[in-house]
Amino acid sequence: MLAENEVSGMKTLIVADDLTGALDSAVTFAGVGLRCTVARRPADIPAAMATAPDVLAISTASREGSPEAATCAVSHVFDAIGDRPKLVFKKVDSRLKGHCGTELGMVAARTGIARAVVTPAIPAQGRATQGGRLSGAGVASPIDVAATFAGAGLTVEVPDAATDADLDRVVTVAMSGDPVLLVGAAGLAAALARHLRPGARPAPVGNLPSPLLLAIGSRDPITLEQLDVLRAAGVQELRAPDGRVEVPPGGIRHDALLLRLVAGGDAFDPRSANAHFAASASEFARSVDVGTLLACGGETADAILGSLGVGILEVEGEALPGVPVSSMVVGGRRTRLVTKSGGFGAPDALARIVTMTADTGRD
Repeated sequence: MLAENEVSGMKTLIVADDLTGALDSAVTFAGVGLRCTVARRPADIPAAMATAPDVLAISTASREGSPEAATCAVSHVFDAIGDRPKLVFKKVDSRLKGHCGTELGMVAARTGIARAVVTPAIPAQGRATQGGRLSGAGVASPIDVAATFAGAGLTVEVPDAATDADLDRVVTVAMSGDPVLLVGAAGLAAALARHLRPGARPAPVGNLPSPLLLAIGSRDPITLEQLDVLRAAGVQELRAPDGRVEVPPGGIRHDALLLRLVAGGDAFDPRSANAHFAASASEFARSVDVGTLLACGGETADAILGSLGVGILEVEGEALPGVPVSSMVVGGRRTRLVTKSGGFGAPDALARIVTMTADTGRD
């Protein structure tokens, strides 16, 4: 466990293959009082290290690319860091999408650690590992976890885990022996955070500064249901066909504006539309001087940050369970960023975040 008098500096490294994963895992450490910074890409690591974080999370943005690109991206992480951190957590998708084995193999090669404890279980979402297989909500058929990492070139252990208490035991046992790589999703990250700071209780983030811009790129049915609740609450909405929209005269009329990506025609190109939407959302953020930007959908959030030129995020906590709040600098001013996965949250999640905005001023 971390001693209270340890010199400040990065002790734990999280390597994630997308921005959402980096934030979802990092926020569990922020919840127990550790200073957490997320780098949007490996190239942003020097700036992130300058914030002297206890926990550094990095998005390699490598889930959708080739295995070769994923290997290079992970290697670039360790090139930029230099010294090996005390703990390395490899964040993977809770359904093991992407290049999990390839990336873990590179982490093992660069750290010299030849043993990994892998459990992508997330009890809060009804996903568990049992008998070496991952099953539960959203998993069409059980996944052989060890087989996913068969080519990683190290010893892989897949302990059973169906509850948070199980994950706590997994971490305790893993940390009691020789160096080990912990591999998992937000559930295992939270267990590691509890192990590092036992007894700490997460405090939710309070009021968020207004005005609030909700940039919704996700078309997941869960998000669409949340939008229905938001409209019923009377939130101003502006649609962006194929991602393109102009800032209206007067900007945001009230404390919140919903900017929504919609299809503009028959030949809808999601990749192109997302790029245009990111440009539109970033233009809004700059022109109306938003206090809080909510980005829904992992690719949407990443593209907007890229358009804004934001490379690092300082994680503050959660607005709601599973909804991280970070701080970023836009145009020389500090702005809050709230991120939510498209397929996550109760029907009133977005409406509840709107009620959290208050004219508290800017840093």
